[in-house]
Amino acid sequence: MKKTLNYGIIIIFFILLVVSTGAAREKKDLFEILKPTKIDIPKGFVFGKIPPFAKKIFKENPWVMDNLSIRKLTSKIYPGGDYNSVLRIHMTIFAKQKKPYGDDIVCYIIQYKTRYLKNIELTKIKNHVKYNQDRSLMIEKNNIIIYMHSDSIEDFGEMEFVVNKIRDKIENTERVLIKSVN
Repeated sequence: MKKTLNYGIIIIFFILLVVSTGAAREKKDLFEILKPTKIDIPKGFVFGKIPPFAKKIFKENPWVMDNLSIRKLTSKIYPGGDYNSVLRIHMTIFAKQKKPYGDDIVCYIIQYKTRYLKNIELTKIKNHVKYNQDRSLMIEKNNIIIYMHSDSIEDFGEMEFVVNKIRDKIENTERVLIKSVN
């Protein structure tokens, strides 16, 4: 009797472990799908290079931030940003080809722990975008916010190019998910 119970517990634990690992992998895949790639780089831009003095915080570009960087940078990405709400952040810096160490356009894909926490942070980002509407853009989906800002209003068209590429990825991903469910 005890052996059967122990085997049952072990089997249930194993099943839960496999299911939770698969769910975590699914979330990561969606996050990986949305991030900007080489084909998403606006004309005249490159992935920016991280200067040596900044490598302590920014390990590489593009990059999924570690917990320490999330803690240090969330409130600098948008005013009042709460790092406790964030699950992870992907950051991509686009620089003009002539100045590869610049940060002319920065794209953040922020995944929040829950939709509730995302909605709290969404209000803060929307206010920030409202006051910087000529230099920033934002889109949202589920518990993810894609937030972009530019140093110059002249780069707004290039930002729109990247946001539209990400928006296309979201729509294509939804189509694939809907087809796989049916």
